[in-house]
Amino acid sequence: MRDLNTFHFKLHHDSGSTEMLQQLVIDKAEGDVVRPDRLSTTFVGVFAERFSVKISLVSIGEDNYMTNPLTGQWEKADLGVSPLGFFSPKHGIDAILSKVQQIAIMEQKAKQNVYYLSGTLEVQALRSLLGTTLDDGKIVVEFIINADTLLLQEVRIKGRVIPSDAEGVIRVVTLSAFNDPISISIPR
Repeated sequence: MRDLNTFHFKLHHDSGSTEMLQQLVIDKAEGDVVRPDRLSTTFVGVFAERFSVKISLVSIGEDNYMTNPLTGQWEKADLGVSPLGFFSPKHGIDAILSKVQQIAIMEQKAKQNVYYLSGTLEVQALRSLLGTTLDDGKIVVEFIINADTLLLQEVRIKGRVIPSDAEGVIRVVTLSAFNDPISISIPR
């Protein structure tokens, strides 16, 4: 994963949702990453518990641009936490994977050429992905790894990580399009 230059991702919830900003809850997100510091994503969620929203976000380095949910126009945004955190080589997915404990093979499917693994993770290890986390606690993580390339195809994050999480929340991140040509630029 550390050696990838680009990839596509999808985030959805089998249960629950994720509070991204105050009163903005995300159900799904999809986008692309170009390392070292570019991300383009669109997410779908609910604002103020009653308004459905679809918002696009582009991050380039420390600069973030978001579509205004009312006008659809691009605006520079201060998010407080970098949406690139999960994908950064130093603090992101590589670092998170290295902190998984009690790893066990759940299953190997030869026809699909994948390994199913599970383990536990301290919630604070996900701070780069979700910002403020609970002070302590462990969650269950499950992975699908390609047996030939050893690239992560899917991770399931089961349990409360941030204070606003409901009991039983399950986040699912899938990765694909590894090293495909992708271009991300400042939106106009």
